Amino acid sequence: MLKTIPTGRGVFHMWATQEDELLLVNNDIDKTVTVIDTNSLIVSKTLSLPSDLLASGFKPQLSRKKVMGIHICLSHF
Repeated sequence: MLKTIPTGRGVFHMWATQEDELLLVNNDIDKTVTVIDTNSLIVSKTLSLPSDLLASGFKPQLSRKKVMGIHICLSHF
C-alpha cells in the first residue's frame, strides 16, 4: 500500500478518467464523489449533488460518459 486516502462514507464504485490522471470515487452513503489526483495521491475535490436532487432521491453513480469533463451520471432509487 502506498497511502491511505480519505474519501466519503460508503465507497461504492471507483473509475479512473480516460487519461488515468484522476480517480473518481462514488460515496454512496454521503452521496458525494471524491476526486483523487493519481499523481499526487491527494483529494483534489469532493463533488456533492444539488440539494433538490438529493431531496428527490437521486444518488451519484459513476459511468464512462463524460459530462463537463467528469465521468458521472445520476440514478434514482
